[in-house]
Amino acid sequence: MGRFFWLVGILWGLAGPAQAARGEVHDYATLMRRLPRKTGPRVERLRAFAADQRLRISDRIRAGRELLRLLDEDDPARVQVLLDQAVLFGVAHSRRERTRALFAAEERAAQHRDPVTAQAARTVRETDERLRTLSEMMESRLRRDDDTALTPDEAALQVAIQRGAAAYDRIGDVYGATGLRIVLARLKEATGATLPDVLAAYTRLLRAGGNGRDTAHLRQEVRRARARVLEHMGERKEAVHESLIADRMVVVPATRPAFDKVERTIYDKSRHTEQLCHRVRLFGVHCDEVQQQEMDNVVYYDYTRDPARTTLGPDVLDRTYDEYGGLLQACVTEQKSAGGEAVRIEWQVTAQGRVDHVVVRPAALQDGPLGRCARDALAIFRYPRSQEGGSHVHRVLSPQ
Repeated sequence: MGRFFWLVGILWGLAGPAQAARGEVHDYATLMRRLPRKTGPRVERLRAFAADQRLRISDRIRAGRELLRLLDEDDPARVQVLLDQAVLFGVAHSRRERTRALFAAEERAAQHRDPVTAQAARTVRETDERLRTLSEMMESRLRRDDDTALTPDEAALQVAIQRGAAAYDRIGDVYGATGLRIVLARLKEATGATLPDVLAAYTRLLRAGGNGRDTAHLRQEVRRARARVLEHMGERKEAVHESLIADRMVVVPATRPAFDKVERTIYDKSRHTEQLCHRVRLFGVHCDEVQQQEMDNVVYYDYTRDPARTTLGPDVLDRTYDEYGGLLQACVTEQKSAGGEAVRIEWQVTAQGRVDHVVVRPAALQDGPLGRCARDALAIFRYPRSQEGGSHVHRVLSPQ
Protein backbone atom coordinates (compact mmCIF):
# COMPACT_ATOMS: atom_id res chain seq x y z
CA MET A 1 0.00 0.00 0.00
CA GLY A 2 2.95 2.33 -0.35
CA ARG A 3 5.80 3.57 1.76
CA PHE A 4 3.57 5.21 4.37
CA PHE A 5 1.27 2.41 5.33
CA TRP A 6 3.50 0.25 7.37
CA LEU A 7 2.56 3.00 9.86
CA VAL A 8 -1.00 1.75 10.10
CA GLY A 9 0.28 -0.76 12.65
CA ILE A 10 0.13 1.74 15.49
CA LEU A 11 2.87 0.29 17.65
CA TRP A 12 6.43 0.20 16.45
CA GLY A 13 9.73 -0.31 18.17
CA LEU A 14 12.49 2.17 18.80
CA ALA A 15 15.31 1.60 21.25
CA GLY A 16 13.38 0.36 24.27
CA PRO A 17 14.11 0.56 27.96
CA ALA A 18 16.65 -1.67 29.63
CA GLN A 19 15.43 -5.22 30.14
CA ALA A 20 15.56 -6.99 33.48
CA ALA A 21 17.60 -10.17 33.36
CA ARG A 22 16.05 -13.25 34.88
CA GLY A 23 16.82 -13.49 38.59
CA GLU A 24 17.78 -9.84 38.97
CA VAL A 25 16.48 -7.91 41.93
CA HIS A 26 14.72 -4.81 40.68
CA ASP A 27 12.49 -3.67 43.53
CA TYR A 28 13.18 -2.82 47.16
CA ALA A 29 10.89 -5.43 48.71
CA THR A 30 12.63 -8.26 46.84
CA LEU A 31 16.02 -6.82 47.73
CA MET A 32 15.24 -6.87 51.44
CA ARG A 33 14.07 -10.48 51.25
CA ARG A 34 17.27 -11.55 49.52
CA LEU A 35 19.86 -9.55 51.43
CA PRO A 36 22.70 -11.62 52.96
CA ARG A 37 22.78 -11.85 56.76
CA LYS A 38 26.40 -10.74 57.11
CA THR A 39 26.86 -6.99 57.34
CA GLY A 40 29.68 -6.68 54.78
CA PRO A 41 27.90 -8.39 51.86
CA ARG A 42 24.62 -6.75 52.96
CA VAL A 43 26.20 -3.29 52.69
CA GLU A 44 27.65 -4.06 49.26
CA ARG A 45 24.29 -5.26 47.91
CA LEU A 46 22.54 -2.15 49.20
CA ARG A 47 25.23 0.10 47.76
CA ALA A 48 24.98 -1.54 44.31
CA PHE A 49 21.17 -1.36 44.37
CA ALA A 50 21.16 2.35 45.25
CA ALA A 51 23.57 3.07 42.38
CA ASP A 52 21.57 1.15 39.73
CA GLN A 53 19.93 3.78 37.51
CA ARG A 54 17.53 1.26 36.02
CA LEU A 55 15.62 1.07 39.29
CA ARG A 56 12.82 3.21 40.69
CA ILE A 57 14.27 6.29 42.38
CA SER A 58 12.19 5.86 45.55
CA ASP A 59 13.52 2.30 45.95
CA ARG A 60 17.10 3.51 45.49
CA ILE A 61 16.58 6.15 48.17
CA ARG A 62 15.15 3.53 50.55
CA ALA A 63 18.20 1.35 49.96
CA GLY A 64 20.42 4.31 50.85
CA ARG A 65 18.51 4.88 54.08
CA GLU A 66 18.87 1.22 55.01
CA LEU A 67 22.58 1.50 54.27
CA LEU A 68 22.88 4.45 56.66
CA ARG A 69 21.04 2.44 59.31
CA LEU A 70 23.54 -0.40 58.99
CA LEU A 71 26.71 1.72 59.13
CA ASP A 72 28.14 2.73 62.49
CA GLU A 73 27.64 6.37 63.44
CA ASP A 74 31.39 7.01 63.34
CA ASP A 75 32.00 5.10 60.09
CA PRO A 76 33.65 7.46 57.53
CA ALA A 77 31.72 5.65 54.77
CA ARG A 78 28.57 7.45 55.94
CA VAL A 79 29.85 10.64 54.28
CA GLN A 80 29.78 9.15 50.79
CA VAL A 81 26.42 7.48 51.40
CA LEU A 82 24.96 10.84 52.45
CA LEU A 83 26.39 12.47 49.32
CA ASP A 84 24.95 9.69 47.18
CA GLN A 85 21.58 10.22 48.86
CA ALA A 86 21.80 13.95 48.11
CA VAL A 87 22.33 13.12 44.43
CA LEU A 88 19.31 10.81 44.42
CA PHE A 89 17.15 13.43 46.12
CA GLY A 90 18.18 15.81 43.35
CA VAL A 91 17.01 13.35 40.69
CA ALA A 92 13.75 12.95 42.63
CA HIS A 93 13.33 16.76 42.90
CA SER A 94 13.18 16.46 46.69
CA ARG A 95 14.80 19.79 47.49
CA ARG A 96 14.42 19.76 51.27
CA GLU A 97 15.75 16.22 51.66
CA ARG A 98 18.68 17.01 49.36
CA THR A 99 19.61 20.04 51.45
CA ARG A 100 19.46 17.96 54.65
CA ALA A 101 21.63 15.21 53.17
CA LEU A 102 24.23 17.74 51.99
CA PHE A 103 24.28 19.43 55.38
CA ALA A 104 24.68 16.07 57.15
CA ALA A 105 27.50 15.07 54.77
CA GLU A 106 29.25 18.37 55.42
CA GLU A 107 29.06 17.86 59.19
CA ARG A 108 30.29 14.25 58.99
CA ALA A 109 33.16 15.15 56.69
CA ALA A 110 34.25 17.92 59.08
CA GLN A 111 34.14 15.48 62.00
CA HIS A 112 36.37 13.08 60.05
CA ARG A 113 38.78 15.90 59.23
CA ASP A 114 38.03 15.88 55.52
CA PRO A 115 37.78 19.61 54.79
CA VAL A 116 37.79 19.13 51.00
CA THR A 117 34.63 17.02 51.03
CA ALA A 118 33.01 19.23 53.67
CA GLN A 119 33.65 22.29 51.51
CA ALA A 120 32.31 20.54 48.39
CA ALA A 121 29.07 19.60 50.17
CA ARG A 122 28.67 23.16 51.47
CA THR A 123 29.38 24.67 48.05
CA VAL A 124 26.82 22.43 46.33
CA ARG A 125 24.20 23.30 48.93
CA GLU A 126 24.82 27.05 48.52
CA THR A 127 25.03 26.80 44.72
CA ASP A 128 21.68 24.99 44.62
CA GLU A 129 20.08 28.04 46.22
CA ARG A 130 21.84 30.43 43.85
CA LEU A 131 20.71 28.36 40.87
CA ARG A 132 17.08 28.62 41.91
CA THR A 133 17.39 32.39 42.23
CA LEU A 134 19.19 32.80 38.90
CA SER A 135 16.70 30.48 37.13
CA GLU A 136 13.81 32.68 38.27
CA MET A 137 15.62 35.81 37.04
CA MET A 138 16.41 34.18 33.71
CA GLU A 139 12.86 32.94 33.10
CA SER A 140 11.57 36.42 33.88
CA ARG A 141 13.95 37.82 31.26
CA LEU A 142 12.79 35.31 28.65
CA ARG A 143 9.14 36.13 29.30
CA ARG A 144 9.90 39.84 28.84
CA ASP A 145 12.15 39.15 25.83
CA ASP A 146 14.83 41.11 27.69
CA ASP A 147 18.30 40.41 26.28
CA THR A 148 20.07 43.38 27.87
CA ALA A 149 23.35 42.97 29.74
CA LEU A 150 23.33 41.23 33.10
CA THR A 151 22.53 43.33 36.13
CA PRO A 152 25.22 43.42 38.86
CA ASP A 153 23.18 40.96 40.96
CA GLU A 154 22.77 38.56 38.03
CA ALA A 155 26.45 38.81 37.14
CA ALA A 156 27.46 38.08 40.75
CA LEU A 157 25.20 35.02 40.83
CA GLN A 158 26.59 33.79 37.51
CA VAL A 159 30.18 34.03 38.76
CA ALA A 160 29.35 32.27 42.03
CA ILE A 161 27.56 29.46 40.19
CA GLN A 162 30.42 29.01 37.74
CA ARG A 163 32.83 28.72 40.65
CA GLY A 164 30.58 26.19 42.34
CA ALA A 165 30.32 23.89 39.31
CA ALA A 166 33.46 21.93 40.22
CA ALA A 167 31.94 20.95 43.57
CA TYR A 168 29.18 18.99 41.82
CA ASP A 169 31.83 17.02 39.98
CA ARG A 170 33.71 16.54 43.25
CA ILE A 171 30.75 14.75 44.89
CA GLY A 172 29.86 12.80 41.72
CA ASP A 173 26.61 14.67 41.05
CA VAL A 174 26.31 14.35 37.25
CA TYR A 175 22.61 15.21 37.37
CA GLY A 176 23.17 18.41 39.36
CA ALA A 177 26.17 19.43 37.26
CA THR A 178 24.20 18.98 34.04
CA GLY A 179 21.28 20.99 35.38
CA LEU A 180 23.66 23.76 36.46
CA ARG A 181 25.24 24.00 33.03
CA ILE A 182 21.82 24.06 31.36
CA VAL A 183 20.95 27.12 33.45
CA LEU A 184 24.22 28.82 32.45
CA ALA A 185 23.59 28.03 28.77
CA ARG A 186 20.05 29.40 29.06
CA LEU A 187 21.53 32.54 30.62
CA LYS A 188 23.74 32.97 27.55
CA GLU A 189 20.66 32.58 25.38
CA ALA A 190 18.62 35.04 27.45
CA THR A 191 21.26 37.76 27.47
CA GLY A 192 21.93 38.00 23.76
CA ALA A 193 25.10 35.93 23.38
CA THR A 194 25.88 35.04 19.77
CA LEU A 195 23.77 32.12 18.62
CA PRO A 196 26.79 29.97 17.57
CA ASP A 197 28.20 30.40 21.11
CA VAL A 198 24.87 29.37 22.65
CA LEU A 199 24.62 26.37 20.33
CA ALA A 200 28.18 25.34 21.23
CA ALA A 201 27.29 25.50 24.95
CA TYR A 202 24.34 23.16 24.44
CA THR A 203 26.41 20.84 22.25
CA ARG A 204 29.03 20.50 25.00
CA LEU A 205 26.23 19.60 27.40
CA LEU A 206 25.17 16.66 25.24
CA ARG A 207 28.67 15.24 25.63
CA ALA A 208 28.98 16.05 29.34
CA GLY A 209 25.55 14.86 30.50
CA GLY A 210 26.46 11.19 30.61
CA ASN A 211 24.43 8.32 29.19
CA GLY A 212 22.59 7.20 32.32
CA ARG A 213 18.87 7.23 32.86
CA ASP A 214 19.11 9.79 35.68
CA THR A 215 20.06 12.51 33.18
CA ALA A 216 17.97 11.30 30.22
CA HIS A 217 15.28 13.95 30.51
CA LEU A 218 17.99 16.63 30.82
CA ARG A 219 19.56 15.44 27.57
CA GLN A 220 16.11 15.62 26.00
CA GLU A 221 15.79 19.20 27.29
CA VAL A 222 19.16 20.06 25.73
CA ARG A 223 18.04 18.62 22.37
CA ARG A 224 14.97 20.87 22.46
CA ALA A 225 17.13 23.86 23.36
CA ARG A 226 19.42 23.11 20.40
CA ALA A 227 16.35 22.98 18.14
CA ARG A 228 15.27 26.38 19.43
CA VAL A 229 18.66 27.94 18.75
CA LEU A 230 18.99 26.33 15.32
CA GLU A 231 15.62 27.75 14.33
CA HIS A 232 16.72 31.22 15.40
CA MET A 233 19.86 30.77 13.31
CA GLY A 234 17.71 30.02 10.26
CA GLU A 235 18.80 26.36 10.22
CA ARG A 236 15.19 25.19 10.13
CA LYS A 237 15.66 21.70 8.72
CA GLU A 238 18.35 20.97 11.31
CA ALA A 239 16.06 22.37 14.04
CA VAL A 240 13.29 19.98 13.02
CA HIS A 241 15.72 17.05 12.99
CA GLU A 242 16.96 17.90 16.50
CA SER A 243 13.43 18.26 17.87
CA LEU A 244 12.37 14.95 16.35
CA ILE A 245 15.38 13.24 17.94
CA ALA A 246 14.18 14.56 21.31
CA ASP A 247 10.70 13.17 20.64
CA ARG A 248 12.15 9.73 19.93
CA MET A 249 14.22 9.54 23.09
CA VAL A 250 12.96 6.81 25.40
CA VAL A 251 12.71 8.59 28.75
CA VAL A 252 11.17 6.39 31.44
CA PRO A 253 10.49 8.65 34.46
CA ALA A 254 12.71 7.97 37.47
CA THR A 255 9.55 7.23 39.46
CA ARG A 256 9.24 4.02 37.43
CA PRO A 257 11.80 1.24 36.85
CA ALA A 258 13.51 1.32 33.47
CA PHE A 259 12.21 -2.21 32.87
CA ASP A 260 8.69 -0.81 32.44
CA LYS A 261 7.48 -1.22 28.89
CA VAL A 262 7.33 2.00 26.87
CA GLU A 263 5.00 1.73 23.92
CA ARG A 264 6.09 3.91 21.03
CA THR A 265 3.42 4.96 18.55
CA ILE A 266 3.11 6.99 15.40
CA TYR A 267 1.69 9.76 17.60
CA ASP A 268 4.94 10.38 19.49
CA LYS A 269 5.48 13.85 18.05
CA SER A 270 5.43 16.41 20.87
CA ARG A 271 3.47 19.64 20.91
CA HIS A 272 6.83 21.44 20.89
CA THR A 273 7.76 19.79 17.59
CA GLU A 274 4.31 20.28 16.09
CA GLN A 275 4.54 24.02 16.75
CA LEU A 276 8.03 24.09 15.25
CA CYS A 277 6.79 22.23 12.15
CA HIS A 278 3.94 24.71 11.77
CA ARG A 279 6.35 27.66 11.88
CA VAL A 280 8.96 26.30 9.50
CA ARG A 281 6.34 25.23 6.98
CA LEU A 282 6.01 28.92 6.11
CA PHE A 283 9.65 28.74 4.92
CA GLY A 284 9.17 25.64 2.77
CA VAL A 285 10.43 23.07 5.31
CA HIS A 286 8.10 20.08 5.66
CA CYS A 287 8.57 17.88 8.70
CA ASP A 288 7.32 14.69 7.09
CA GLU A 289 9.96 15.10 4.35
CA VAL A 290 12.67 15.63 6.99
CA GLN A 291 11.55 12.46 8.74
CA GLN A 292 11.53 10.43 5.54
CA GLN A 293 15.02 11.62 4.62
CA GLU A 294 16.68 11.48 8.03
CA MET A 295 14.81 8.85 10.06
CA ASP A 296 13.42 5.36 9.86
CA ASN A 297 9.82 6.30 10.57
CA VAL A 298 7.32 9.16 10.56
CA VAL A 299 5.54 10.37 13.69
CA TYR A 300 2.60 12.74 14.02
CA TYR A 301 1.05 14.95 16.65
CA ASP A 302 -2.21 13.67 18.15
CA TYR A 303 -4.48 16.72 18.36
CA THR A 304 -6.98 14.83 20.52
CA ARG A 305 -4.56 15.56 23.40
CA ASP A 306 -5.54 19.23 23.21
CA PRO A 307 -8.48 20.68 25.17
CA ALA A 308 -11.81 20.15 23.43
CA ARG A 309 -13.14 23.06 21.38
CA THR A 310 -16.67 24.17 20.67
CA THR A 311 -16.22 23.84 16.91
CA LEU A 312 -13.32 23.29 14.53
CA GLY A 313 -12.68 26.40 12.48
CA PRO A 314 -10.98 26.45 9.06
CA ASP A 315 -7.60 27.32 10.58
CA VAL A 316 -7.73 24.24 12.85
CA LEU A 317 -8.83 21.97 10.03
CA ASP A 318 -6.07 23.30 7.78
CA ARG A 319 -3.41 22.92 10.47
CA THR A 320 -4.39 19.31 11.09
CA TYR A 321 -4.30 18.62 7.36
CA ASP A 322 -0.84 20.15 7.18
CA GLU A 323 0.25 17.60 9.81
CA TYR A 324 -1.26 14.51 8.15
CA GLY A 325 -1.90 15.49 4.54
CA GLY A 326 1.23 13.79 3.21
CA LEU A 327 -0.47 10.45 3.85
CA LEU A 328 -3.33 11.27 1.47
CA GLN A 329 -1.05 12.82 -1.13
CA ALA A 330 1.01 9.63 -1.12
CA CYS A 331 -2.14 7.62 -1.90
CA VAL A 332 -3.00 9.76 -4.89
CA THR A 333 0.57 9.85 -6.17
CA GLU A 334 1.30 6.16 -5.72
CA GLN A 335 -2.00 4.89 -7.07
CA LYS A 336 -1.68 7.15 -10.14
CA SER A 337 -5.37 7.82 -10.61
CA ALA A 338 -6.60 7.11 -14.11
CA GLY A 339 -5.09 9.50 -16.62
CA GLY A 340 -3.46 11.51 -13.84
CA GLU A 341 -6.75 13.28 -13.16
CA ALA A 342 -7.48 15.18 -9.96
CA VAL A 343 -9.20 13.30 -7.16
CA ARG A 344 -11.66 14.80 -4.70
CA ILE A 345 -11.67 13.23 -1.24
CA GLU A 346 -14.31 14.20 1.34
CA TRP A 347 -14.72 13.20 4.98
CA GLN A 348 -16.44 14.07 8.25
CA VAL A 349 -14.66 14.77 11.56
CA THR A 350 -16.38 13.32 14.62
CA ALA A 351 -16.61 15.02 18.02
CA GLN A 352 -13.86 12.64 19.18
CA GLY A 353 -11.48 13.92 16.49
CA ARG A 354 -11.66 10.82 14.27
CA VAL A 355 -12.49 10.66 10.58
CA ASP A 356 -15.75 9.15 9.33
CA HIS A 357 -17.74 8.89 6.05
CA VAL A 358 -14.88 8.98 3.54
CA VAL A 359 -15.96 9.61 -0.05
CA VAL A 360 -13.62 9.47 -3.06
CA ARG A 361 -14.62 11.01 -6.37
CA PRO A 362 -14.76 10.01 -9.20
CA ALA A 363 -17.01 7.32 -7.71
CA ALA A 364 -15.22 4.62 -9.71
CA LEU A 365 -12.20 5.05 -7.39
CA GLN A 366 -14.19 4.68 -4.16
CA ASP A 367 -13.83 0.91 -3.76
CA GLY A 368 -10.57 0.50 -5.66
CA PRO A 369 -6.97 0.62 -4.37
CA LEU A 370 -6.98 4.43 -4.14
CA GLY A 371 -10.20 4.49 -2.10
CA ARG A 372 -8.87 1.86 0.29
CA CYS A 373 -5.57 3.70 0.62
CA ALA A 374 -7.38 6.98 1.38
CA ARG A 375 -9.53 5.35 4.07
CA ASP A 376 -6.44 3.80 5.69
CA ALA A 377 -4.65 7.15 5.63
CA LEU A 378 -7.58 9.08 7.08
CA ALA A 379 -7.94 6.50 9.85
CA ILE A 380 -4.58 7.79 11.12
CA PHE A 381 -5.68 11.46 11.22
CA ARG A 382 -6.33 12.88 14.71
CA TYR A 383 -8.20 16.20 14.85
CA PRO A 384 -8.84 18.18 18.04
CA ARG A 385 -11.95 17.06 19.92
CA SER A 386 -15.01 19.31 19.65
CA GLN A 387 -18.35 19.65 21.36
CA GLU A 388 -20.36 19.77 18.16
CA GLY A 389 -18.41 17.54 15.76
CA GLY A 390 -19.57 16.94 12.21
CA SER A 391 -17.03 19.19 10.49
CA HIS A 392 -16.95 18.51 6.76
CA VAL A 393 -13.57 18.53 5.00
CA HIS A 394 -12.59 17.97 1.39
CA ARG A 395 -9.39 18.13 -0.60
CA VAL A 396 -8.75 18.01 -4.35
CA LEU A 397 -5.44 16.29 -5.02
CA SER A 398 -3.45 15.47 -8.14
CA PRO A 399 -0.58 12.98 -8.53
CA GLN A 400 2.85 14.53 -7.94
